[in-house]
Amino acid sequence: MAELLSKNYNFNFRSNIVVTLIPYGASKAKGGQLADVVTATIVEIFEKDKQGECSVEIVRVIASLVKKKGSSVNGKLISCLMHVRLVELGEVKREEKEKLPDTAMLSKKQRKHRKEQVCGD
Repeated sequence: MAELLSKNYNFNFRSNIVVTLIPYGASKAKGGQLADVVTATIVEIFEKDKQGECSVEIVRVIASLVKKKGSSVNGKLISCLMHVRLVELGEVKREEKEKLPDTAMLSKKQRKHRKEQVCGD
C-alpha cells in the first residue's frame, strides 16, 4: 500500500490509505522494517507533493496519532516532518493583497469599471 501511495498520491481513496499506513509508521516494534518503509514513503510524498494537499492530510493524521499515543510514537515518524515544505509568510501575504476587493463594498461605477478591466484583458 505504501508503494501505491508513493506512485500516485492524488486519487480518491488516498485518505483511507494514509489513515491505515501512519499507525504502522508509528510502531516501535523491533526490527522496524515496516516503519522504515512507511516513513520513507511519507518523506517521498512530502518532497513530490507540489500542491500540498496530501502533505497536509498526512501531517494532520500524524498529529492526531501523536495526541492519542503520546510518547509511544516512533521517532522516525516525527523526524519525517522535517521534510514538509512550508510556505513563507511573505508569499501568503502577497497572494492576499492580489485578491480583488469584494463587489458588495464597491459602488456601481467602481463595479462597472472593474468589470470592464477584467473583460477587456
